[in-house]
Amino acid sequence: MNNDTPPKEEAEEIMTPDEVARFLKVSKKTVLRRARLGELPAAKVGRAWRFRRSELLAYLTPEST
Repeated sequence: MNNDTPPKEEAEEIMTPDEVARFLKVSKKTVLRRARLGELPAAKVGRAWRFRRSELLAYLTPEST
């Protein structure tokens, strides 16, 4: 077993609204609005919004029908 690989929970990248805006190439205002409306997968920690990179990637991946 490779001890250099962190457990999956630790490897999960948590992103800020600014990072998500750069990642999605939209404004921070758009990110926050879509998070508030439940259109983007997000969690509010105190007054701050946080996003999991893996959930954003899943959100962007179209479902096959």
